[in-house]
Amino acid sequence: MYPKWLHILLAVYPCISALGEVIPHNHTIYVVQEGWHTGIILETATIPDSIWHDKERYNDKKYLDIGWGDEAFYQEPGISIILAIRAVLIPTQSVIRIHAFQTHPELYYGSFASLFEVKLSNDQYNSLISFISNSFIRDKDGETILSPLHAGNRNFFLAKRKYHLFRTCNTWVCMALKESNVPFRSVGIVTRRQLARQFNRLDQKIVRKIH
Repeated sequence: MYPKWLHILLAVYPCISALGEVIPHNHTIYVVQEGWHTGIILETATIPDSIWHDKERYNDKKYLDIGWGDEAFYQEPGISIILAIRAVLIPTQSVIRIHAFQTHPELYYGSFASLFEVKLSNDQYNSLISFISNSFIRDKDGETILSPLHAGNRNFFLAKRKYHLFRTCNTWVCMALKESNVPFRSVGIVTRRQLARQFNRLDQKIVRKIH
């Protein structure tokens, strides 16, 4: 017969252990804000093929900048006021842009862009990758579909969800991070300044503004 205090200790130990558990943040991602563009930057080699098999075509590049936006405005070489107004006022088809590059993001984008470093646990990172993979519109074989808007452009893929005034690239990044259990709110986040404020609320051990 065990003493009563031992029964109590055995009962509460799992709770104490869970509260004291430190979850390692093994993955580093980046969020870049450059002009009209806001994107999530991942290191290609760390992306699990089992969650996002499409990334295999970029294995020769070290980093992927992944953004979401209006199909027409996103692919316009310059800034079209007409397309910008259309994208804001009318729900439009969205695309995901994937830009692959080699240089570390801090050097690649330089001080003219805002860059945030975000630490994620394994579970958070896998949830983020799953969100990105599930954001593509796919054909019957499960493959991504290139945007037909500009023939030959192989960086833009048809995406789920319509783009409009209250769902922008900043909203999409918030949704992705919230899906990864980062304490973000996605409702009402439409501008880069609103997104930056979300980062400023987080623990500096998790988020660091580089420039």
